[in-house]
Amino acid sequence: MLALSPARTGRATTRTDVDRALTRFFEYCATTGATVPEVVTLAETVSDWRVEITGAVLHGLSNAAAEGVNRLIKLVYRTAFGLTNVANQQRRARYTASRSTRPTWLHPVTIYATAA
Repeated sequence: MLALSPARTGRATTRTDVDRALTRFFEYCATTGATVPEVVTLAETVSDWRVEITGAVLHGLSNAAAEGVNRLIKLVYRTAFGLTNVANQQRRARYTASRSTRPTWLHPVTIYATAA
């Protein structure tokens, strides 16, 4: 399904392309993966979500941005866990979530040579 993206194919994805890809997936699950219970469960789940998957591929929709923000929020909560002082929690959360609050002595990995 991911190979159908216009960035890879160079053309717009059609409903026929998505249906062919899903058919190939279901044929694979019915033949090769039929003996593996996890593959059967995956095929059932994809079958249940077929309409939604097709719409997401056709319209290029993704929840990647929301998942990235969610991951960052969880990281901040884990970092500030156990601190009872609100100012310390906020400071540690800012430090974790932002590169601009890092100390000045912490140099970046790449150091550019300055013109003499």
